[in-house]
Amino acid sequence: MANNNNSSSGIGFTSILFIVFLVLKLCKVITWSWWLVTLPLWGGLVLLMIIFVIAAILSVTLERRLRSKTSKSLDRFRKKLKETDGR
Repeated sequence: MANNNNSSSGIGFTSILFIVFLVLKLCKVITWSWWLVTLPLWGGLVLLMIIFVIAAILSVTLERRLRSKTSKSLDRFRKKLKETDGR
């Protein structure tokens, strides 16, 4: 049986971009501040934060819709219950 291990341990685009910026900064080709040089390293964190914010917005929106539907159903149930108690 062949062992097919498809894991990739290569360097990514953002890492290469950071290394390029770092070399350019250290060789004094660019005079950017350090936060601009390290900006490619922040890409994953920013993406994670965007996903978190979208998930939080969806969660709040869906909870409000569910609460609204539940409240309407409960009101209908109470109304029917009052009607049957009055008979």
